[in-house]
Amino acid sequence: MNIGYLGAIAIAILFLLYLDGRIGVLMLTCLILMPTLSLILTLLVRHFLQMELVLPENGSKYQKMTALLRLHKPRWLPLPFLRVRLQASAHFAPLNPDAEELEPEPLAAYGFVAGLRYRAACRKWRKQLFTQPTPYMLPMCLSMSIEEFVEIPICLTPECCGKAELWLSQMKISDFLGLFQFSVKQDVRETMLILPEIPDMKPDQTIFRDITNAVITADDEEEAELDYSASTLPGYEHRSYQPGDSLKRINWKLSTKRRQLMVRKDEPVSLPMLSLLLDLRRSTARMSERARIEQEECLFETIMGLISLCARNGFPCQVFYCGEAGAWKSVSIQSPEQIAAESILMLQSGFRSDVQMQHLPSELNGASSGVLLYATTESDAPLVNALAGCFMTRHIIVPEPTEQSLYSAMPTGSIWYATAEHHLVPAENG
Repeated sequence: MNIGYLGAIAIAILFLLYLDGRIGVLMLTCLILMPTLSLILTLLVRHFLQMELVLPENGSKYQKMTALLRLHKPRWLPLPFLRVRLQASAHFAPLNPDAEELEPEPLAAYGFVAGLRYRAACRKWRKQLFTQPTPYMLPMCLSMSIEEFVEIPICLTPECCGKAELWLSQMKISDFLGLFQFSVKQDVRETMLILPEIPDMKPDQTIFRDITNAVITADDEEEAELDYSASTLPGYEHRSYQPGDSLKRINWKLSTKRRQLMVRKDEPVSLPMLSLLLDLRRSTARMSERARIEQEECLFETIMGLISLCARNGFPCQVFYCGEAGAWKSVSIQSPEQIAAESILMLQSGFRSDVQMQHLPSELNGASSGVLLYATTESDAPLVNALAGCFMTRHIIVPEPTEQSLYSAMPTGSIWYATAEHHLVPAENG
């Protein structure tokens, strides 16, 4: 209750004691009963109020969509004033484009004087966090009379692929007189999947030539008979070339020995010679949320484009990624038609800061042949040490470096930068 209203009650008491008792009683009664009734109605509607956000399961980039904020309460209870902050992840276009971006959280400092400055900067930053509107936060003030149910449309424009979120924060309800304010403790949050756009990469990419040369070299067969690997899985069987056969299936080494063109007759039953390890850990570099999400999108779409290119040219790939429960999942990409569906499953896990990837999948431990693509936004020592036991030809793919990029450790192997145009360029020291 504010000081002005308490002053009005004090004046009513003075009126009651020294001027007119009856009028003073009426004034005092009104000044006490009105906020009491307003308080009771506010507490009741706070108890019964239900809020919900409704989003579609998925959506395409740059196609406008409408989300719904639903409010539900008993018909006989009016809703005084509900103040909320509607917040969206940076996968969407800014809800409040005129607002300024919040400054990054201050870095910890050591020493007496530096510590004092750090604590003062933290207090200032926390105050801005709760008071300053940001591009991805929209303050709203809502009210209802005797309606039981209301829907408020919210226009959104997805811009970056991934698991996007929309939620309400700092929900507070105040009474009709503005004397009392209470927090509303409800977890109102909804997610949706923004679908990626898989780029149509051309086979003139240098990394594609390196991969195919390494796979073909590792996959050469010298004998026509059915071969067996160490895992007792069959390899390739050959037959004479016939018009219409794909040239990439010709075994040139065996054809030279036989003095006639020999082609592989069946697909290998063992794991493909090309493997992808998709590191879904979120980078810890100091950068804005939008820059971080754009970096993840660039890496993911470029990788999916490369895998699609390999599949179109007859080079299947085994993809390993960390699922939502933290366990390794794998999928074999045999054709480009699989990419769209499988990329959705991978994005549902999403880039997260709580992913632990300290060990390789069991299929890659001690592997000595084939090609491994390792895609990451950040690499650390435990995973580097785990990769040291994998003797496959390694190609490390990371987003194009910026001033905020952080690659604290990097496995040995050729390093490639994924650019915003979905090109893979070799690092200068790769």
